[in-house]
Amino acid sequence: FPVTICQAGKGRYDLYQGFQGGIFGTDAVLRHPVLEELMKETLANEYTNYSGIIYSQKGSEDQYWHRDTHTLSSHNSDGKQLVQLDDFYFTVLIPLTVSFTEENGATEFFVGSHRLSCNEFDTCSKCQVEVPLGSALVFNGKMNHRGRANRSEEDRPALYLVYHKKWYNDQYRKGVDRF
Repeated sequence: FPVTICQAGKGRYDLYQGFQGGIFGTDAVLRHPVLEELMKETLANEYTNYSGIIYSQKGSEDQYWHRDTHTLSSHNSDGKQLVQLDDFYFTVLIPLTVSFTEENGATEFFVGSHRLSCNEFDTCSKCQVEVPLGSALVFNGKMNHRGRANRSEEDRPALYLVYHKKWYNDQYRKGVDRF
């Protein structure tokens, strides 16, 4: 199985697996009944999923702010067209060895940014979400977010699952995949 490792900031790595299903998630996780029911409710039908690992080393720096979705426009997009679409993409983060805490770099969000164009983010408050070990964090892929610096003495690996509508091509990453 081909695995691509992308650097997502100093000390931060995305072990991107690149196709449906995944070697990083078992059916017990990828087909977890609670997640399946949630995705059936939010995405209705015609969706797929894949998995990967986000790895934040101790001493890693803040990740860059980003959305997990593409802007859906070729040039000069502020995301206005993106946020007008029905929700079509969800990310799930699952702590693997330690809870996500402020100290080890829990994910920070621009609250409500999944409904705003990029030039409106300054109106959003920020919220860093702690996630206990054994839990999962589910969020809209249109939401602007970042992993914070890991100031702890432990590395922080996390499984991520992505659920998206089949019409959305999430398999292409600029500079990684070639068509």
